[in-house]
Amino acid sequence: MNPRTNLLILILSAIAGIIGFVLMSISNSEIGPKLALGGSAVSQLAAIIYLWPSSTITQKKIWKFMIGAVVLTTIGAFAHNYSSEFGSTLSFVGYISVIGLYFIHFVQKNKRRKLDIIKLTWVVFTYLLMMLNALFDRLRTDLEFFTTPLLWYGAYLYYKQQNNLLDERHKAGW
Repeated sequence: MNPRTNLLILILSAIAGIIGFVLMSISNSEIGPKLALGGSAVSQLAAIIYLWPSSTITQKKIWKFMIGAVVLTTIGAFAHNYSSEFGSTLSFVGYISVIGLYFIHFVQKNKRRKLDIIKLTWVVFTYLLMMLNALFDRLRTDLEFFTTPLLWYGAYLYYKQQNNLLDERHKAGW
């Protein structure tokens, strides 16, 4: 997908998510939560796709373990529908594994930039909130919306980084 198209989708879905969140706060309409959830989900997906080229974890051996942890979490979520203890345990192990593996990857990096810190923070808070939501049924599910601006900020930092790279190339005569 063209990065500009992806960035446009990210911006429009972020606006939709913010409008939905505002509508949730000021009225009891049905459209607010749907717009907030949809905008947040689409903007997170667009941000992940947009930030993918900056990812270094996919080139490491730890990536295979990360995929396994995500699969374990997914299986746990499906199993939770049939057997709450077994599914919750699998999900819990998966959540902790993703957080731990991403943290190990972050610590092993030679050079840590602001974008790396934002991505680590997003992974940790998103998975912690999902874990708490799975453990405690009465936890507000809209708390996960608060991690979305971290990805928006990460996409902004990546956009700035890419523009600086282009400016440097133009100055160098590329």
